[in-house]
Amino acid sequence: ETLVEVNATLRGIAIDVPDGKLYFGDQSINKIFRVPINGGELEELAAGLGFPADVTLDLKNRKLYWCDQSRGLIERANLDGSQRETVIETPAPYYLDLDLTGNRLFWGDFSAGNINVVPLAGGARNNLITGQPRVRGVKLDLERGDMFWCNRQSNHVQRRKIDGGPIITVINNLDTPHGHRSDCAQSLLV
Repeated sequence: ETLVEVNATLRGIAIDVPDGKLYFGDQSINKIFRVPINGGELEELAAGLGFPADVTLDLKNRKLYWCDQSRGLIERANLDGSQRETVIETPAPYYLDLDLTGNRLFWGDFSAGNINVVPLAGGARNNLITGQPRVRGVKLDLERGDMFWCNRQSNHVQRRKIDGGPIITVINNLDTPHGHRSDCAQSLLV
């Protein structure tokens, strides 16, 4: 079933199920949009981006977050695009996830191999993991306290406890993994 048909180079998709809205970045024109899932007008929420690499939603606080990989920013706005602000300036952010209970934002960078965290209120970033080649698709399983990511260069999915511990390879021998969803990450442990 096709929910919405858009002419775009999609980067990051997030769904607000209660409001019936789909959010996404368009890499070809460097903007972020939303559209009703049941059809309707495409609504531009953010423009002037360098490379919208990922989007995620904070439905509790009615916020949209995104990585702008080329401009080195993680930004947020209200779900309607108003009150746009920078959360952090950071080199090449690429995929993000939220811990709303802990008021933290997690992300990986494009090629330096780091996974970082910063308070949602802003502040200094903390490197949780370094030296991983080409981190992609950082996602959290907050119930289990795990963080998952794809390792695009070495072709596997890995996990580690958010608060530290050994890195465990969950899946090997993938063909250039690039991302995954939180619910997919959780199912890897079942």
